[in-house]
Amino acid sequence: MILLAGCAAAAARESGTERPVAAPGSRVSQGVDEVVYDRKEVDTPAVILSRPAPMMPEAARQESLSGPILIEFVLSASGVVKDAKVISPTPFALTKSREQAFRELTESALQAAYAIKFEPAIKDGRAVSQRQKIQYNFKLYDFDGDSVVGDSSKRVYYAAGCADYSRIADGNMVSFGSNELAKKAGYKKAKSKCPK
Repeated sequence: MILLAGCAAAAARESGTERPVAAPGSRVSQGVDEVVYDRKEVDTPAVILSRPAPMMPEAARQESLSGPILIEFVLSASGVVKDAKVISPTPFALTKSREQAFRELTESALQAAYAIKFEPAIKDGRAVSQRQKIQYNFKLYDFDGDSVVGDSSKRVYYAAGCADYSRIADGNMVSFGSNELAKKAGYKKAKSKCPK
């Protein structure tokens, strides 16, 4: 029996189909089709070329779900993201509606991970698969320089960074992409000493 295994290994070496074997104690894992290395175990780590941001699902925003979600996945030697999974979700007290919103939030993070474009890692002069982790931070309100914040109880809006957001009661903060959108929604500019 040992002789047959030795013959099979020799035949695999000669045909070029021999697969690398993980060293004892190594963090290298072997899947059905490939060996997956950690970043420290490759000669040149994978290079992420584009990392699309996940969309904040409306259901998650309505349920006030926010925070980090950590995703682990494989940047495969073939240039495709594989085996993405949530390894550290934001903990929430879940009701039925929040549970559905949380599912949508994690699905958005996974979709963003699968859309990553990259150059594969290199080990011993050839492309190999590498394990990777990425954290997506979901925010209820993500303001850029053109965004404005409104107080729905007073029907007024402020330039982002100008208002004292802590004075807007929970559930009354709204976001608009511009002053014009706030005006179209029936909001008036708040009296403020902020620079224009």
